[in-house]
Amino acid sequence: MAAFLSGFFKSKEEKEIRRELVAFLSPHVSGALILPEALAFIERKKRELVSDVRSGETSIRDASMLASMSVISALLGSGQHHVYRGTLSNIGQDMLSVFVESVELLVKSEYFSPDDSSRLLEGLKQRISAVG
Repeated sequence: MAAFLSGFFKSKEEKEIRRELVAFLSPHVSGALILPEALAFIERKKRELVSDVRSGETSIRDASMLASMSVISALLGSGQHHVYRGTLSNIGQDMLSVFVESVELLVKSEYFSPDDSSRLLEGLKQRISAVG
């Protein structure tokens, strides 16, 4: 019953972040694996995310992209989506493409600079090559 009622008490911003995330991840093959983890991330970080959106620091889209990036980084860094060390499975490759798309959208919105983008991608690629 509590889980049912909790949906009624989510803030407008949290609902919009969730909606944006679902719309972004749905077309991707790996979206079904990323989405539950990303929604859980939003649940854990909702106060910070909602506060940043309300203050104008972060847009709804940027908040949803940050959630997807955080989850994908953890998933790819775990080695679960590798066929062997340093080589991603097909699902892992799709996750990487979703990560890249998220970063590109954050650069486009000027949340990240191109240099930030390069550092993030290089860091993830180094983690991918070290595990698996």
